[in-house]
Amino acid sequence: MAVDPIERRTVISGVGQSDVGRRLFRDPLDLTLDACMAAIEDAGHEIGGETLTRTPRGFTVDDDRERFLRHRALYVHTELPPTLAIDPQLVPTLLGHWRAYVPLHSWLSTHVQ
Repeated sequence: MAVDPIERRTVISGVGQSDVGRRLFRDPLDLTLDACMAAIEDAGHEIGGETLTRTPRGFTVDDDRERFLRHRALYVHTELPPTLAIDPQLVPTLLGHWRAYVPLHSWLSTHVQ
């Protein structure tokens, strides 16, 4: 029996109003990335990574993707209390955080080379 990859068993959830359904003429991939990032931020995780000082040539600062285009590296992280290192809940806690990151990881693995 085949097991579904974890990205098929995850849900992107968050608070806020979606751009879907509006006449924004935005690419569905952009909307998916926005949903992933919003869900991660809504869950209290931080997004970081090395960024360029300017938007790459060919794109404008007003571009919806400008926030992501400036990243040379991208990571998501959460500060956890040091006492968690010896707590029996360490592994379940880490797995819970990883599940929150899976939609972004899946999107990046699929669409970024």
